[in-house]
Amino acid sequence: MNVQRRSLPVAVFVIALAATVMALGLRIRTLEARNRGLMRRFTEPHPGMLVPAFTTTSVSGDSVLVGTPAGDLRQVVFFFTTTCGYCGASLEQLRRLDAELTSATGRSGALLLIGLDSAELVRRYADSLSLDVPVLTMPSLRLALLYRVRAVPQLMVIDSSGRAVFTRAGALVTRSSVDSVLTAVLGRPSAAVSGRFGVSD
Repeated sequence: MNVQRRSLPVAVFVIALAATVMALGLRIRTLEARNRGLMRRFTEPHPGMLVPAFTTTSVSGDSVLVGTPAGDLRQVVFFFTTTCGYCGASLEQLRRLDAELTSATGRSGALLLIGLDSAELVRRYADSLSLDVPVLTMPSLRLALLYRVRAVPQLMVIDSSGRAVFTRAGALVTRSSVDSVLTAVLGRPSAAVSGRFGVSD
């Protein structure tokens, strides 16, 4: 009987200790997840972040303002490098996106491709692919960091206040991925302009 009486408090203590350890483990995992979220918020592009406006030159020699679209329009910027295979794989859908934006808004230039390489490399790249979408160069590494472009491809939709309303990392290779961008710009997907631009999921 004495052994049984003494073993009961020990069992209760062990159970309480196990419950405390489990609670602490869950709390630690929650804090780690929160910290990862905060880290991503300060290092990766995300909706709601403000970006600086800057002026740069297209490969055709035009001066273009990035980060502050006129009126109530929204601007789509796609960051790339000339050696990025995923960027190259996105070009067909980017052409489709540009055509649909132009058709829906009645204005060209809503989509801008911004190369992170030297101006000469970007110009040669654009010429070799006969791109009819405006192709620009990023003036400085500092600006790339302010836009939090640490990997490519990276796409961002910017409103007239200079705030990102949509961000997307990775290749743009499906119809649904293009429709998600169109929804961010227009508030709805746009009907396909031509079947040659479409790639079904």
